[in-house]
Amino acid sequence: MGHINNISISQDVWIEWIDFDQKNASELEIDPFLNSTDKLWKNLETDCIAACCGINAFNFWPDNIQKATRELDKGSLLRNLVNTRSSILAAKEEVISSNKLNILFHKRVFLTLLDHIIKNIDK
Repeated sequence: MGHINNISISQDVWIEWIDFDQKNASELEIDPFLNSTDKLWKNLETDCIAACCGINAFNFWPDNIQKATRELDKGSLLRNLVNTRSSILAAKEEVISSNKLNILFHKRVFLTLLDHIIKNIDK
């Protein structure tokens, strides 16, 4: 019950949701940044589809990240994820949105998620 909006990243580990003022927040649309890692996001979309369940459609547990990246060029993927992270970090907006992932997040939540994914890709 205490983890309703948090993102599960393993059995007892969660990325904590950060609330934000939706009415007054300027948003950064991140879909252009995600194009280079589109296959990864599709592979992580295992629990449902993003159009239906948003971020809850994705499984971010370490074993699933490793499975999702098994057939991908990990060097290129890591570079693209790091570049995506840098671009989002440099943006002035504190809220990010994505139609592809069907999300509206505080930027720090998404950056933490990217850090987790990067850390769990077998190099």
